[in-house]
Amino acid sequence: MALADFWRLLRTVDQLLKSEAENSQTFTEIQNKLTELERRIARLESREDIMAVEARSAARTGASDAMQGVILQIGERLGALESHQPQLPGQAPMTTTATRKRAKPKPE
Repeated sequence: MALADFWRLLRTVDQLLKSEAENSQTFTEIQNKLTELERRIARLESREDIMAVEARSAARTGASDAMQGVILQIGERLGALESHQPQLPGQAPMTTTATRKRAKPKPE
């Protein structure tokens, strides 16, 4: 009887050691998968930061382009209005970049 009990004990110990080895391997696999997921998350977060910077840059460029168009239109409309406006007495003549370039220097 003692030999049979000892044999059962050895089988139980063998099964426990096999289970421990399987569990250890499973835990190692899970740890590797978690490490890979952490790396992927870090890469995605860095890409997200880059995309946010690019989106802000694109928004600024778009806003700048839109404002430039509006300012250009305002300038054109003011120029058109001023060209139709008679000059008031005592008002200096309107000069533009083109008329400044054509103006002759005054002799001293």
